[in-house]
Amino acid sequence: MLKASGLKKTFQEGFLKRKTQEALKGVDITIKPGKITGFLGPNGAGKSTTIKIILNFLRPESGTVEFVTGQQSPQRRQHPDIGYLQELAGLFPFLTPRETLYLVARNKGLTWEESAREIQRLAEKLALTEHLDRRLKNLSKGTVQKVALAVAILGQPDLLIFDEPFTGLDPIVMHEIRNLIMELKQAGQTIFLSSHLLPEVERLCEEVILINEGQVVCHGEIEQLKTAWQVAKLIKENPAAGEKARLILGEEFRDKGFAHLAGSLEKLLQDEMISQNLKQVPVPDLEKLFLESVMGKSTETSGPVN
Repeated sequence: MLKASGLKKTFQEGFLKRKTQEALKGVDITIKPGKITGFLGPNGAGKSTTIKIILNFLRPESGTVEFVTGQQSPQRRQHPDIGYLQELAGLFPFLTPRETLYLVARNKGLTWEESAREIQRLAEKLALTEHLDRRLKNLSKGTVQKVALAVAILGQPDLLIFDEPFTGLDPIVMHEIRNLIMELKQAGQTIFLSSHLLPEVERLCEEVILINEGQVVCHGEIEQLKTAWQVAKLIKENPAAGEKARLILGEEFRDKGFAHLAGSLEKLLQDEMISQNLKQVPVPDLEKLFLESVMGKSTETSGPVN
């Protein structure tokens, strides 16, 4: 669906703009169609800059962003239809949800009748019917966030980008938005989701991209990365397994962390000794993968695997 290659972006800082800050240092990401891809990283890692470049709000010094739409007959497009939900809704507070959605629907080329049907459908799906004609400034944060979500998904865009969709929401609204995101995925929508709430990302996403200090440090399917982490831990703490891995991978073997083993899992798991001993290694959660990727060291404190 989307491929970004070699994205670099530098900002000028300070009173005289003499200090430079390298926000992106050659970022490569791929978003697959019909999947929910998580985009993770600590504050200042480059997530917002990457998203703004994808949305064409910023231009990189170098690198390209390429979109491909259409499952049956793929077509390269420079400006696809993107639905964007930002962390702060940014809606006009003096408008009502109905007026807001009409404005977006008409700008997308829908007729008045089509707009009315789409607004009614979204209002029922997001439990907004009773709030449609109240001013946004008088609504709760959770309700405004649901209106912003309706704005993003109106018209079934090619790509949905959700930037911190759960921030500051109560558990009920989070549950409603989570269920809607799962419905969108089941309907075949492509979603790029950035969030600091790792349990929500783990629950919703199939793949993740982890970025730190302007560089991608880890990417792949979550389950594959978890298995790679288990193998890396086994190799580190079981000398026999480590030697087996070196014999199997040869020059491909590097003690650089679990992310580098993800592409070699098939070879490693074919070995009976490694496969059997792997059952003794606990399965990590996404938080452990995140911390180890961005901190560059293991977060484990337990003893060796026997």
